Amino acid sequence: MQSLDAVIDQLQGAPATARILCAGCESSPLQQESRLPAGEAAVLWVLGPEGGVGFSRGEWFAADTDSLPAVARRALQQSELAAPTPICVTFSQPKVPDLSASGWNTRQHVQDANFGALESLQAMVVQTLAAWYVEQHQVPCAWLANDPHHTLALGIVHPHDSNS
Repeated sequence: MQSLDAVIDQLQGAPATARILCAGCESSPLQQESRLPAGEAAVLWVLGPEGGVGFSRGEWFAADTDSLPAVARRALQQSELAAPTPICVTFSQPKVPDLSASGWNTRQHVQDANFGALESLQAMVVQTLAAWYVEQHQVPCAWLANDPHHTLALGIVHPHDSNS
């Protein structure tokens, strides 16, 4: 998330031809106590100031200090939305037993069965899938994933606004 925020900052006001390559890869080992199989994924993004989808800044949720509904509202404000999107791409989050408190649809598009245990790459995977959904349907799509420094990271991908 911090890297994505830095990329968003660099692309603000950048020439239309500017591009930043962003990649991630993870192959998780099998863990005896895990409820999920070992996970594996790789993503490759080419980011620029113009394109088919836009990423708003994500928000962090820390279970010991934050209110999940308040963090979800901040993510909506970042995307200038009044209500949650109908679609939220996510992995299950056993450390957050009541994700429904966010008001987001966090049960319909859970990716555990598709990717297995992906600890550090969850966010890039769900952001990629949310961006693909937006590209196909031209409507905003939320994403939610674990974060190495906080309990969760969440945000919204939206169709590119050619006016911004």
